[in-house]
Amino acid sequence: MEEGESVDEYFGRTLSIVKRMKAWGEKIDQILIVEKILRSMSTKFNNNICPIEESNDVTTPSIDELHNSLLVHEQRMKSY
Repeated sequence: MEEGESVDEYFGRTLSIVKRMKAWGEKIDQILIVEKILRSMSTKFNNNICPIEESNDVTTPSIDELHNSLLVHEQRMKSY
């Protein structure tokens, strides 16, 4: 995630890359996408990401659930 990039912009860019990879025949599981997103998020999202990683259960959140959770966190940060 680039500095100053919004969650929507980042997810859009990431999922666009995934879509192109799948078009070329790459098999990518949702779990792999969630893991890569979690690893590449800005440190300002650590409050949301750390509990997911520490639980060692990245299979639970879907991409949409993760996106919504990070959007809520981003909105809360903007309001402060």
